[in-house]
Amino acid sequence: NRPNLLQSSGINAEYGDIANYYFMPLHCGDLTGLPPAHVTVATADPLMDHGVWWTDYMKHFGLEARLSVVRQCHGFMGNYNVNPSAREELMKIKEFISQH
Repeated sequence: NRPNLLQSSGINAEYGDIANYYFMPLHCGDLTGLPPAHVTVATADPLMDHGVWWTDYMKHFGLEARLSVVRQCHGFMGNYNVNPSAREELMKIKEFISQH
């Protein structure tokens, strides 16, 4: 029997525990104090909208958030050794981190 990682972390996944902001950060009412963020989304990713919303939400609170949209599919960054788009995105992230 494998442990349910969501349940062991205190998240009630069955009922959609939106009070846990680590699970659903878009439901957090105050983002004050968060560091700058570079958000990368892929155009062929079912989670793309969440990345766009997260970037907009951070900006709403006056935080620095950079959005990078890449014409790739979900998980493309995992193939950085053979995918030029992923390597290029890694360089953008490295640059962003070095500026902060």
